[in-house]
Formats: sequence, structure tokens, C-alpha cells
Amino acid sequence: MVLDTHNEHGPQPLGASLRRAREQSGVTLREIADLTKLSVRALNALECDRVDQLPGGIYRRAIVRSYASKVGLDPEKTLRAFLVLYPDDVPSMAQLLPPPSRQSPSRRALHAIVRVLGRGRRLAVRGPHPAR
Repeated sequence: MVLDTHNEHGPQPLGASLRRAREQSGVTLREIADLTKLSVRALNALECDRVDQLPGGIYRRAIVRSYASKVGLDPEKTLRAFLVLYPDDVPSMAQLLPPPSRQSPSRRALHAIVRVLGRGRRLAVRGPHPAR
């Protein structure tokens, strides 16, 4: 089943689309709650677009995915539609990874070798530190 966020009157809230998909699949909120171990209150908040009543971060994403799979919707497509309307604070992989270095790997290796040789030269000139 595909999440349909439009009806004869135009666009409708995401929660109403989710409720319609659930009703078409013949599943009750209590049945979803029992299958997913989510509270009926959280599922009802999702269907009523009261996202502020849901836990944040990865928990919110898990609720949307679980709900979608139990009513026959594609969990990933449903989550993407949800995140367009309700962006969350979970960082993307691009935000977690360090920015790419501007130096080529061979140039970084050359700099590392020069630093090591420089330390070795200083040690050879000064000698080892005297024992204390």
C-alpha cells in the first residue's frame, strides 16, 4: 500500500493519511500497540499529528516505521514523508563524518614522514633526556 496524503479536497495531514491506511488494512490501534509494544497514546498522537507528544530522535523514527509496517505501508517511504514535515534532531551520516581532507593521501603520508624525521633529528641533535 502507498501512503496517500491527498483526498478529494486536496492535501491532508500526514496523521489522517496514516489513519486512513490503518482503517483500510482493518487493524485497530490496540492491535498495533500489542504487536509493536508501543502505547496506544503514542500511536494516537501520531495519527492526530501531535508529534510533540512523541519521544524524540530515533524513537520517533522507530514509531513511524513500526506503525507503517503494521498497516501495510512502506516504512522507509513513510518515514521520509514524516521527516519532511517533522524534521528531527538525529544527525545524518554526512553530519557525523569528518569533512574530507583537502590533501591527497600521498601528501598526508609525506607530511607524516617529515614530522617523524623532524622529531628524530631533534632527538639526535639534543640527545636523550637525562634521567631524573
